[in-house]
Amino acid sequence: MKTDKFQFLALTAFTCLFPFCVGGYYSFYCAAANVFLVLLLIISVFKNKAFKLSISYEAAVIAVIALAYLITKLWAVDKTMSLYGFLKMLTPFLFMLNIFQIEKSDRERLLYFLPPSAAIMAVSTYSIGQINEGLHSRFFDNIGDLHGAFEYANAFAIYELIAFIIAIYKPKKKALDWVFDLLCAAICAVSVYLSNSRTVVVLLLGIVLLSVLYFIFT
Repeated sequence: MKTDKFQFLALTAFTCLFPFCVGGYYSFYCAAANVFLVLLLIISVFKNKAFKLSISYEAAVIAVIALAYLITKLWAVDKTMSLYGFLKMLTPFLFMLNIFQIEKSDRERLLYFLPPSAAIMAVSTYSIGQINEGLHSRFFDNIGDLHGAFEYANAFAIYELIAFIIAIYKPKKKALDWVFDLLCAAICAVSVYLSNSRTVVVLLLGIVLLSVLYFIFT
């Protein structure tokens, strides 16, 4: 079954834009995202007249975590906060259900939008933070570490690292693809360094070394 164009564009927009919403750190962002994802799932089911599921270890883990957050409400001291936790964990679960509704090749295409999105976040937040003193604290913490649109530098660094890996290993057909992907990878690598997240920097260096060895010997 061919993926519906509207569905793919909607998921692409969500994948690219949601990280800019503080990475879903605040519950109201997740609540809005959940409404969007539920509506998108309903539209997909009605248009395709089918609901697809994929059984895998990763899917099971996401489902169990979301269910666990719901169950904890039974004995949680703060019932409201436990509900907020469930709202946050419901977002990746609903996103996963939407991903199941599109073709495998389109799932891969969806990932390829992450590097340019991450690069745009890094460049825009760094530039705005440097130019506008009033917004500096929004994108940098109090010791000068870049955390982009996220709330924490470590979360931002992990996001940029994932985008870096995708940019490096994404299939490249033309010379322009190499230039574009390497540019995105370079921006993501610099942003990891600017985040001053030591663990992620070490991981980045390890991945760069392995990537160099991989390209040399293959």
